[in-house]
Amino acid sequence: IPGGTGDRVLSQLLRELCGIFDDDSRPSIEHKIETATLIAAQCNLGRSGPLGVPASELQRYLSEQVASLLLHGGESLPAERIRDAVLLLLRAECQHRSVLVILEDLHWADNLTIGVLDSVLRDLADEPLLLIALARPELYTAYPRLWAGRRVRNLRLNALSLEESKALLQLLLGTDVPDRKSTRLNSS
Repeated sequence: IPGGTGDRVLSQLLRELCGIFDDDSRPSIEHKIETATLIAAQCNLGRSGPLGVPASELQRYLSEQVASLLLHGGESLPAERIRDAVLLLLRAECQHRSVLVILEDLHWADNLTIGVLDSVLRDLADEPLLLIALARPELYTAYPRLWAGRRVRNLRLNALSLEESKALLQLLLGTDVPDRKSTRLNSS
């Protein structure tokens, strides 16, 4: 999932969990939200409902939260409701198959996104879920105790050398890159 503002990252994650594509019509999106939230509500029966929502109301509650975020921008949606929607849909998906979530540019994430991901790592720790988050080191400057106490493995990568940068550019561009240009790109 490409980086961006937090609500876009979480919206894209919810879109993926609901099976929504960019060219889907509004009725198709609404149907996919209804289907995904019905499955999520069934998979989460017997667990304590979010914010005291009775089990009989869980699908409606979840559907309203996801639709509000995906169809109406979710500007007034409280953070805990966004968290609930992500957790319930992800838990349901994990009950059907192993899930891999890859997030790019997490250093641009807002507090909401970081908080939701922390909840995912805490509440879904025993689920078949692998979360890969790519970020620059400044993420840990902004959040020095990021995911402390969670089962995470950090892998810090060194900067590419001039030769590695040149090889990557040549691979991506499909042509030779003059030394002068690769040196300038590598230094920036």
